[in-house]
Amino acid sequence: WVSPTESLIKLRIYGWSDNPNNLGAIAMLSGLVATFTFLMRKRWYYIIYAIFAAVVTVMTFSRASWIGWTLALAIVLITKNWRYIFLSAIGLLGLLVPSVRQRLFATVDPLFLRNSMLDGRIWTSGSIMDIFRHSPLMGIGPGTYGNSVARDYISPAYSMLSQNGYVASYMVDMQWQQILCQHGIVGIIFVAGFFISYYVNMLRQYIKNKNFVCLTS
Repeated sequence: WVSPTESLIKLRIYGWSDNPNNLGAIAMLSGLVATFTFLMRKRWYYIIYAIFAAVVTVMTFSRASWIGWTLALAIVLITKNWRYIFLSAIGLLGLLVPSVRQRLFATVDPLFLRNSMLDGRIWTSGSIMDIFRHSPLMGIGPGTYGNSVARDYISPAYSMLSQNGYVASYMVDMQWQQILCQHGIVGIIFVAGFFISYYVNMLRQYIKNKNFVCLTS
C-alpha cells in the first residue's frame, strides 16, 4: 500500500476492508462529526472518540482523508467566521513528521511519476479517457472498467484501450474517474449535483438552527 519511494512508512492500518483508504475515510468523517458534536453537547466521550479517530486517520496514511479533514475544517471556519481561517494552518504541523511529509510529496517524486505512467494512476487516467471517448454522454455501463467484476469476467471495454486491450491496472483508485468512464457526463453531473445539494441543504440547516453537526457534515 505504499510506493517504492516511500521508504519511511513501515505500517498502514486498514481495519476490516483490506484498504487503508476506506478506514481513513470512515475515521475522518466520524471524527469530524464527533468533534463538532462535542462542541455542541460538551460530553467528554465525544472528544475522546474524536482524538482516537484522528490518530487512526493519520495511521492509515490516506492522503485523501488528510486533505478531506483539512478542507472540512477550512470550510467550517470560513462559514462560521472567515477571520478564523488562519487556524486551519495548524494542519501544516503534520509536515514536521518525516513519514507524513514523504507521503504527501511522494506524488511529485520522479520515480513515482515514472512508475505511475507505466502501470499506475497516470496510466489508468489515460485508459479511462480512451474509454470515455467511445461513449462520453452515458458511459459504457457499470462494472465495465475499474473493479474486480471487469477483471474477473474480462470486460469488452478493454478492447477500447489504445494499448490494444492490454491492462496494466484494473483498479481506478478514484471514484470520479470510475463514474466518468462507466456513467459518462450524465453520471458526473448527477453525483456532483448530489454533493452540491447536500452542502446547500446542510448550510441552510446550520443557518436556521446553528447546529455544528450540520455544518461539519
